[in-house]
Amino acid sequence: MSGMRVKVKLLGVAKDTAGFGQLEVDLGEKSTVAEVLETLFDGRGKLREAVWDSALNTYESCALVLLNGVEVGNLEGVDSRVGPGDELVLLSVAHGG
Repeated sequence: MSGMRVKVKLLGVAKDTAGFGQLEVDLGEKSTVAEVLETLFDGRGKLREAVWDSALNTYESCALVLLNGVEVGNLEGVDSRVGPGDELVLLSVAHGG
């Protein structure tokens, strides 16, 4: 099985929580945004809590996820395929009033 590397950038609370701003993840071919996120969250429970709404099982209320500059909701959501050299940006959003 051939592998590929995807760059992940964290911004906002996601970056503060993780303690780093970017990393590269190794994945198998035909991987999806969901698989990138699972790899990113593996062993990083606080990061998952910061950007993932477990009650709704989605990131949508907590973060923006961009694949090569396009919000994945405008693509195929977390089922969007990633390719070698792609860049995924995870930007946690703040709500308040």
